[in-house]
Amino acid sequence: MSHDILYSDVRKTGNLTDQTRIRGGRAMKARLGNKDGYTTFSFGDTTVRFTAPYSLEHYSRVKEWDNGYLVVDAKYDHNHQDEEEYIDLVPIFRDLYIPEAVLHDINIVEVEKNA
Repeated sequence: MSHDILYSDVRKTGNLTDQTRIRGGRAMKARLGNKDGYTTFSFGDTTVRFTAPYSLEHYSRVKEWDNGYLVVDAKYDHNHQDEEEYIDLVPIFRDLYIPEAVLHDINIVEVEKNA
């Protein structure tokens, strides 16, 4: 069973169901993508979605992962070249009541095309 968490919805309601609790304690691979105006960050059986910049076409590559802080190359429709972008997942995880320790279990983040 997979869990899909929409950041803006949880911020409005202020709660999560027991289904969304994350199992920690093991190394994981995560995937970063975008679809339908949202950035997606998936790990294990959980996907967190949050609003992406309006002109984002896709994420090209993950340059750096540091326990919740991402440095990525992103392609925007107003620029022919990729641009370096920064994503801080820590405050998003806090707002969703997802333990930040889960971020420490992620050892690699890959770009997922057409998330």
